[in-house]
Amino acid sequence: MMKEKIESEYHFNCSRSLLFRLISTDVGLAGWFADKVVVEPDDLYLFFWGKQENPARMVAQTDNESVQFQWEEDWGTEAYFEFRITSSEISNDLSLFVTDFCDPDEKEDTLLYWQNNIKKLKLISGSD
Repeated sequence: MMKEKIESEYHFNCSRSLLFRLISTDVGLAGWFADKVVVEPDDLYLFFWGKQENPARMVAQTDNESVQFQWEEDWGTEAYFEFRITSSEISNDLSLFVTDFCDPDEKEDTLLYWQNNIKKLKLISGSD
């Protein structure tokens, strides 16, 4: 089954550098995305939820702008998940764009999953 690309936008009221640290480092990601994150050589990130380990590789990064990961199960496919920070030239408001891929019948659950995680991210970034 072909995975479907989904994108969401969330507004933040914090510094770009803080938001980037929270989406790109093991300590930052462990604060809102997973219970624990371990970075191995070759940009391999081990995400833990309870005792379940989910490996992902960081496949792209642009400092203070974006980070893209690919789950081990998706290696060799087009599927990935990405966090991209943009700011309004007029107001300087920050937006975080989340791109993910999911099975079509899991779209609502996946969007809800991201909404819940982003609530945690806003709380620890002081943006709630």
